[in-house]
Amino acid sequence: MKRILAASVIAFLALAVLAPGRIVPSDAVAASPVAQAPEVQLPTIPDPVPVELDAGTTAFLVLDLTDAVCPVRPACVASLSGVAAFLERVRAANVLVLYSTTTAPGTMILPDVAPRGDEPRVVSSADNSSTPS
Repeated sequence: MKRILAASVIAFLALAVLAPGRIVPSDAVAASPVAQAPEVQLPTIPDPVPVELDAGTTAFLVLDLTDAVCPVRPACVASLSGVAAFLERVRAANVLVLYSTTTAPGTMILPDVAPRGDEPRVVSSADNSSTPS
């Protein structure tokens, strides 16, 4: 249950960043009993503020930017140049960069944001309902 809640929070935050304003659910979601209204008003995203991070205790996670996940999602494709630019800044600051990918055969991290040298990769499969939390 903790994983589901954490994933829901992360998904909500990603939607708030990638699609500020209103989100109209798909037909499948709108037809579900959970959907109470055809539109959801997202909270206002606060203005960015500068922060200082310690490179020795900070990591940048590149999650699921693979040929199996990203190309079919326009918001993901649109984010690639920004992620690539941020990766350059992160690497220049000697921050640890970690990648995730799936166990699906042939899945590759997209070239625009690909790992360099010995940057670690975590390979996993999707959780299912039988996975304990």
